[in-house]
Amino acid sequence: MTGTDLEIAGCALAVHDVDEALAFYRDVLGFEARDDVGPQGNRRVGVRSPAQPVVQIILEAPAENPLIPPADRQAIEDLMGQGLLS
Repeated sequence: MTGTDLEIAGCALAVHDVDEALAFYRDVLGFEARDDVGPQGNRRVGVRSPAQPVVQIILEAPAENPLIPPADRQAIEDLMGQGLLS
């Protein structure tokens, strides 16, 4: 495999609020929402650009995930608040 054979089909993006991020990607950037899955607090939403429909960005709020221990959620929030994780 060479460097030109590499294709990216998706990536996960940590966000503070899935609904707020979804509104930005959908309403401002014109992305399409797909694959809205997961229970409250562990929700993930896929968005795709009409110009690149094979590339999906997964929006998720890890600090709201109830499966993550409270200390870890706080660490995530602190890093995101400092712009070090986003």
